[in-house]
Amino acid sequence: MNGIVVNPNPSEALQTEFQTLECEWCGLDIPHGIVISCPGCADKNYCSQRCLDDSADYHVRHCKNPIRPLTTADKLAIATSKDMLPDDPQTNEDYFFTRLQTPDDKSDLLVLYIGVLKYHEIKPSTLHEWRLSGTMVKCIKALYERFPPGNRGDYYSWFLEHLDIFEPHPNALETVSPRHFCESCGVSATVQCSGCKKVWYCSKKCQESDWDGHLVNCDPGRPITSVDRLRAAVHRRKIELYGREDHGQR
Repeated sequence: MNGIVVNPNPSEALQTEFQTLECEWCGLDIPHGIVISCPGCADKNYCSQRCLDDSADYHVRHCKNPIRPLTTADKLAIATSKDMLPDDPQTNEDYFFTRLQTPDDKSDLLVLYIGVLKYHEIKPSTLHEWRLSGTMVKCIKALYERFPPGNRGDYYSWFLEHLDIFEPHPNALETVSPRHFCESCGVSATVQCSGCKKVWYCSKKCQESDWDGHLVNCDPGRPITSVDRLRAAVHRRKIELYGREDHGQR
């Protein structure tokens, strides 16, 4: 989730001596003076950009106004959180359930994904990239083979016995590269900034509309930091900063 929203509503987000907010992700108290909120719904508050970013894959499934569309990996994560097979046809297709014939095999595949997403804590966005890049088998192997054979579980053995279901169909298109997301609107992006080569856009229109915000960060010589993103968000008028003095509190 790119971007920061600082909620200016004092009745909801501005902390006082008598009110302490907890970070939705890490549970720590949020330092007084600033609240970093979801840029989509502004309902969830965080103590740092890192916690906002770390929570993105989970929160996008619950956000009232998500800044990126749900992927089939997100929908698979919803299913695994309920220990249920996916009910979305495209998710079943993308994650190979449609290639299995028996309920037992489909259940075994589900448990494999539960292990990957819940117990190994792989983010849905990471699983999504593995699938798009054609590296899912390789990455799942690397994930499990860090452990001794006796600690890998029966479902990893099932996975090794069914590698054929993960192979592309003979008429499949060439492997797609890992997906980038538009810095402006959050959808899949194909246009890279030619200056810094660090951000992507879905179209020239989005790139041009975002230029005033991106201009403050377009420096090919250094990485984009959380401070840069905050500065750009202010410049884009996505957030406003309110201190205590702005509300007559000194």
